Amino acid sequence: MGWKLNTVLALAVGGGAFYLYKSSGERPEAPSDDGLTRKLLPKNVWEARQIKVQIGNQEPMILALDAANEQFRISDPVDDVASMAMLKSLCDTYGTAHLLVGFTAEELAKDPQLVQKCGFDTPRAKVEVRFADQAVKLEIGLNGHRSDELYVRLDGKIFIGSKALFSAIQHNPDEFRERVLFTHLAVGEVQRLRLERKVDGKPVADAIQRQPNGWFGIVEPAHLRADQKMVDGLVREAGSLQVARFLSGSVEKFEKVDLTLSISGSRGMETLDLKRLGDGKGGNAPVLLGHLRQRNIVFEVPAGPIARLEWWARLLRAKHLLEVDREQITRIELDPGVGQQPCVLARPGSRDFRLERPVVSEQVSPTPLSKLLDALVKLEAREFLEQVPADSGLADGQGYFTVRVTVHGQLGPPAAIRFGRTRTDGLVFARREGDQAAVLLPQEVVADVRQPWIDFVHRRFLKLDALPFRLEIDVPGKPRRVLVNKGGWHDEAGAEVADVADFAAWMKLLDADDVVKMPSPAAPAVHVLARRDVHQQSGVLAEFDLRPLGKHVLVTTGRDAPFGYVVRKEVFRRLLDRWSK
Repeated sequence: MGWKLNTVLALAVGGGAFYLYKSSGERPEAPSDDGLTRKLLPKNVWEARQIKVQIGNQEPMILALDAANEQFRISDPVDDVASMAMLKSLCDTYGTAHLLVGFTAEELAKDPQLVQKCGFDTPRAKVEVRFADQAVKLEIGLNGHRSDELYVRLDGKIFIGSKALFSAIQHNPDEFRERVLFTHLAVGEVQRLRLERKVDGKPVADAIQRQPNGWFGIVEPAHLRADQKMVDGLVREAGSLQVARFLSGSVEKFEKVDLTLSISGSRGMETLDLKRLGDGKGGNAPVLLGHLRQRNIVFEVPAGPIARLEWWARLLRAKHLLEVDREQITRIELDPGVGQQPCVLARPGSRDFRLERPVVSEQVSPTPLSKLLDALVKLEAREFLEQVPADSGLADGQGYFTVRVTVHGQLGPPAAIRFGRTRTDGLVFARREGDQAAVLLPQEVVADVRQPWIDFVHRRFLKLDALPFRLEIDVPGKPRRVLVNKGGWHDEAGAEVADVADFAAWMKLLDADDVVKMPSPAAPAVHVLARRDVHQQSGVLAEFDLRPLGKHVLVTTGRDAPFGYVVRKEVFRRLLDRWSK
């Protein structure tokens, strides 16, 4: 298709569009032009210093840039912040508008009736957009031929533009006022939020403040940890508060307010006062009147968002004493109190937990450890206490249990939680270090934290890579007894010995039935040393002591061991009795 054919098609389309304006007797015939259009505004509309709008004979509305606060304000007929949403709609419409040439100044001079026929003897609206160095003034007349177009007079000419030019300004001044109360509010900008209200006729204040680590903490009624999810909900709810209806009146109505919300952010502080009118009885919803101090405006607000705001405020306190996942925990110290041995469990790097105090063990009993980790992340307050009884067990020196928890990547000291006395209703007093108030926790969860260190000792105390072929048994005050496996277990005299084969087989992989603290005084021990083969110089596989413990045997694997393994297998007891004689 050549350039000549393209030109013919373009002219045909353009001529067809202008033809639509020639068939009506009510509207003037727009003469055919070259299809030229022009942009309505010469600059970006957001560079404007002032936008003045007048609908018919109504009082003009002026939107003026408040450069100091980086926002537009309505200066007439009211003085208030302009709605960003409405302003964006207006600027998007006028900033992208193009006009189609309708009648030139010469054509209007030849036919003065065109002005009246297009509706400019009494324009429907006048708009003036003033920039720093120039102003654009336009008038809006009657609708054009097509349903989506109207006449616009600009620079002495009549153009054809979109109906959106009129619909974008066809609003009363209140609709151009900002209905969002906290206009610049975002979670990242808020530094402090305070909500003061009445609960059961008594004043109650809750305040949160951003801490140096970026998280929010409660600073009223006391310094407490805040639930960050509840903080986000409270800030979002405050940021969504909007005017239901603007009122003209005096702020003297707010001498006694029912609720005050103050928010400090990157642009200073804004304060909202609310007063309830009516109690909602008789099927009528209570009316909430609001006063925003910085804007000095009076308005009605919906009751629903305010009720949700108070709901979020009631949930600000962190219920979980430790807000961590169990996989994040790297070190746990269980301190039973004055005069008792603390227990330390640690997980170096990506390894499993090991027992570091009061004894060292590379393995930890899995069931007690799992119960402990689950309990730590489930420490959720049943009740919050503002006053703590003197006998709660939380004061220094009262000897109650403390747990200290370190998480991966932690720079500061570990989180410490002290557990106090258990009440008769099964709730336990507790307080996290740094909190000014205490909580009550369920006894069943605390019990899984207050486990004695011995519960974490792994029951598997022997795991040999081979069966022993030589046993050396030492009994206090008696000669050493040697047993070897040469096609069966025999003593040094060559006599076959019963039960030793079963004893040796159990030794290769042996789990204790229980772990207990060493009794005091302890019974004399039978010392057993197991070697790899029948020779005295062969490698040692295992070395341990056996003692009687009731009907069972107590096995210890180190000198002065603070605990022992209880083995209930009969073969252990039979051999111990035999060797002790």
